[in-house]
Amino acid sequence: MSRPRYFLRQNVFICQTDRFLIFLDVAADKYLCTNVREFEALGPWLSGWSEYSGDSNTPPPNVANLASDLINRGILCATPEGGKDVSPIDPTVPTDSLDVSHPPVKALDVLAFFLSCIRADLMLRSWDFDQIVQAVHARQNRRRSPIDSFDMGRAANLVGAFQILRPLYPRPYLCMFDSLALIDFLRRYALFPKWTFGVMTDPFEAHCWVQNGHVVLNDSLERASKYTPIMSV
Repeated sequence: MSRPRYFLRQNVFICQTDRFLIFLDVAADKYLCTNVREFEALGPWLSGWSEYSGDSNTPPPNVANLASDLINRGILCATPEGGKDVSPIDPTVPTDSLDVSHPPVKALDVLAFFLSCIRADLMLRSWDFDQIVQAVHARQNRRRSPIDSFDMGRAANLVGAFQILRPLYPRPYLCMFDSLALIDFLRRYALFPKWTFGVMTDPFEAHCWVQNGHVVLNDSLERASKYTPIMSV
């Protein structure tokens, strides 16, 4: 059995739809799409994708050309250093959305809201996307508790407060900013949900939202369910 020759770069995430394989290159802050059938021809030489069962250790020219193109684009690498198995994430598919409540907003909530919005705004203006993802990942994973210990009632109140206050911050409603600001806002109350990114094709569209377990916190279930998760931080 031949050893795999190609690996997914550490900063790249993938997901598969019916006809396409989508790559998210966090370092370059870009998406790349390829046909699933074309990519599957490369499968026997990809670490973690499929077992190799042929007689040749060398991929045919068309497959080698595809691999070379993906290496040049920063998607694959030919050594395990800096690489990982080529496999999509095991997504937690959303099945419900948070039933948000709107209790009276407290002064502490107002302060936390503006601090979180300012932080998210500065990060998006001054940091690269991969720096933002790494910072969120490091901060969340240090404190994240098991999913079943997440206080949904408290989250419902806090997300409600965030929604009430949101019109006061002068920035357009965009999924990236609003999700990043909400994550930071909830962190200040020791709640650490996931920041989930998803894609759809025909036409291509990317989106992100905040989720804990199977529950979407800041979007509708109908909308989030249209996307295939590609990365969860």
